[in-house]
Amino acid sequence: MKNISRQKEKVNNPHLYEYFDKVIERFNKSGQIKTSEIYKDTKRNLVYYTGSKDVHFSEIDVSFLNQFEEYLKAQGKGGNTIYLYLRTLRAVLNKAIKEEVSSEKYYPFKKFSLGKYARIKTEKRAISKEDIDKIIAKQPKTANIILARNIFLFSYYCRGMNFTDMAFLKWMDINGDRMIYVRKKTGELFNIKLLEPAIKILENYKRIDQSKNDYVFPLLSSAHKTPQTIFNRKVKMLRAINKNLKAVTKLAGIKSELTTYVARHSYATILKKKGISTSIISQALGHQNEKITQVYLDSFANDVLDEASNLLL
Repeated sequence: MKNISRQKEKVNNPHLYEYFDKVIERFNKSGQIKTSEIYKDTKRNLVYYTGSKDVHFSEIDVSFLNQFEEYLKAQGKGGNTIYLYLRTLRAVLNKAIKEEVSSEKYYPFKKFSLGKYARIKTEKRAISKEDIDKIIAKQPKTANIILARNIFLFSYYCRGMNFTDMAFLKWMDINGDRMIYVRKKTGELFNIKLLEPAIKILENYKRIDQSKNDYVFPLLSSAHKTPQTIFNRKVKMLRAINKNLKAVTKLAGIKSELTTYVARHSYATILKKKGISTSIISQALGHQNEKITQVYLDSFANDVLDEASNLLL
């Protein structure tokens, strides 16, 4: 009877990495490549931590989590990255329990809270309207630098449009001075009036032989058909764009580092400084609630607070 019980325990509780691989495989099959990569990265760091030795679910206790956390800190990982890895591990354990391949008695997150990571503020990512004007004033001559600048400014002029949505944007989504598309992350429909500078950027990518099914920007092409090839291409192009934005920074003579995400944050903070309410900015960004938007605004509020303090002098 005891032998049968032990055998059942072994079957119902596979090793952590074995189960990780099964979850990753499911994400790949469903086309959730970005999520799959996060799980792969989490598993990779766990393997480094345990020295390649597979781990049984029963070994993942509070002590294991504390030591894994300290290991990640020692590797120079930031708070947001550590939170992502721990949150992913927690999700794997929850899935294992729900699917009855592990026991709830092994679940360590009842005594290990991730709440402290929720209080980590995002580093300032916005630039001023003056810096935006400097970027507009300087026109680069190299094609890849021009593309990076155009992607940055198009995002800024189009409600902080996400890089993925710009990559998937097709000419069928452009109707005169309006752009209608579904945001990949949330499935929300956006109907945006294109500002004149955005329309001028689009003019650079029109071709005589183009069809409505063609991508607007040279980020994806018809050659990228599978979820994996699309994901790989997006990662490659995002890295290239952000790398080339360093040249845009230098050309414009601004101090802040530019990334595609800086355009989104800058759109929000510039509107806020012009007196637009958080609720309107939240709706424009496509956030589900104002708390998410407030994280954006809090992340670059220091200069505003400093200016307010100067009023005391």
